[in-house]
Amino acid sequence: DQAGRDGVAAAVGAARRDIEHLVGSEQLVVLHDGLRTALSTLAASSPVPTTLSGHGDLTGDEPTARHLWLIASEAMANVAKHARASTARLVLVVDAVGVHLTVTDDGVGGVADLPVAIADRATEAGGSLTVRSPSGQGTEIQVDLPRSATVASRDSGAVRPRTGRQVRRLLLTARQADIDNIVAACTVAP
Repeated sequence: DQAGRDGVAAAVGAARRDIEHLVGSEQLVVLHDGLRTALSTLAASSPVPTTLSGHGDLTGDEPTARHLWLIASEAMANVAKHARASTARLVLVVDAVGVHLTVTDDGVGGVADLPVAIADRATEAGGSLTVRSPSGQGTEIQVDLPRSATVASRDSGAVRPRTGRQVRRLLLTARQADIDNIVAACTVAP
C-alpha cells in the first residue's frame, strides 16, 4: 500500500539525515568539554584502573583532539582486551607546536606489530607513533601529533558538506573500531 511505502521512505530519509549528521560532524559529543575531560571520562570508564596526567588541553573542535580521542579509545580497548593489565596510564601533554599522548599499561607486553588502526590514524594526522612492549613488561604507545593536524573533511577551516554517496562510502570503509568509538561517543548527549 502506498501509505505504508511513504511511511517507510520517510523513516529511511530521517535515518539517512541522522547518519549524515553524525558522520559529517567534526566534533564528537564526548569532546564537547575538551580532550582532557574526554580522556578523563575514558580513564574513569575503563575496566582497568587508569590515571590521567600531563598538562594542557585541546578544544573539542580541534581536529587533533578528534584524532587523539579515537587513538586513545582504541589503545585503551586493546589494554582491556589483550594486556591483562592491572593498571594503565594516560599522559596528555599539549604545547604550542605539538600534542603528545602516551598510553601505558603494566600488562604482559610482547606487542610485535603496531596496532593498525592506531598507526593509520597517527599517519593520517601527520604524526608519529612509537610502541615499546617488551615481553612481560607492559606496553607503552606514544603518539606525537602536530597541533595543525587536520581531517580530510576540512577545507580551509570550513566543513565541506557530504553527499549521500560520500556518507555511504565513509560507512563502508570505516574501521569497525572507529564506528564503535563514534557510536559510543554519540550516545551521551550534553
